[in-house]
Amino acid sequence: YMATMENSEYDGTKTYKSGTYKAKDGTVIGDWERKGWGNISYDRGFALSSNTGIISLLNNNISKGTLKSYFNKLGFGTPTGIELPNEVGGKVNFNYETEYYNAGFGQGITTTPIQNVKALTSIANDGMLLQPYYVDKIVDHEGVVTYQGGRTELYQVASVNTTNKMKDLMEQVINGNSKTCTGYPYYMPGYDLIIKTGSAQVASSTGYDTGEVIKGIAGMWPKDDPEVVFYLAAKKPNDGKDGRVKPMTSVVKEIVTNISSYYEIYEEKNDASNKLNTLEISS
Repeated sequence: YMATMENSEYDGTKTYKSGTYKAKDGTVIGDWERKGWGNISYDRGFALSSNTGIISLLNNNISKGTLKSYFNKLGFGTPTGIELPNEVGGKVNFNYETEYYNAGFGQGITTTPIQNVKALTSIANDGMLLQPYYVDKIVDHEGVVTYQGGRTELYQVASVNTTNKMKDLMEQVINGNSKTCTGYPYYMPGYDLIIKTGSAQVASSTGYDTGEVIKGIAGMWPKDDPEVVFYLAAKKPNDGKDGRVKPMTSVVKEIVTNISSYYEIYEEKNDASNKLNTLEISS
């Protein structure tokens, strides 16, 4: 979606037919809800994690080369340079039509969690990509600081208009008024959390026939001026009968609650008749 907004005209109110799409080679690519939701808008498709919505955007707006260049611009395909040994860069190579489509919604390429967080910093910082780091500082035996970590701005990868729109879309994923959105189980009244959910099939030597998936969630809060960015993934999660990722929702809610309290991201209003619903962003 960001690549479309930055390299073409994006109109989220335009509609497309969801469900399945048949590529030129005969491969059928479908939404997780195979029957789809009929003709829906691109904005709605984002909230529903619609693969066919991505395919429609790619066909109408973004070439393979442009998509690959934007992935590289966000830092995918090369190590981030964090202070840990043996970091891998992942792969974002795709050539054939179905590879191109799959790459659009995150299938068939490989990324690392720290790369995902790095890319998310651009949405949290008005389009400015930040350099991630683990080590705050290194002090020698005499107490002299020999290394000091800190905020490092790399370069602009998106406009403020684009990142504001992305925040709006991520807010709709977790919309507390719509149980059909993929992020509804993560909704926390009073917490200005915005997210994007995702699922990826686990590949084997013969293809994507294992039946196993990796569930992921990326998010940040507070929406208008994010202070925290996170990425969480689980292989073969125990979804339960309703298909919801129950263990992951518990983890996310605990993380958001505890970090918000530790960093004093929110403060209670004077009228705290309903504490969970009467939170505001502190200055």
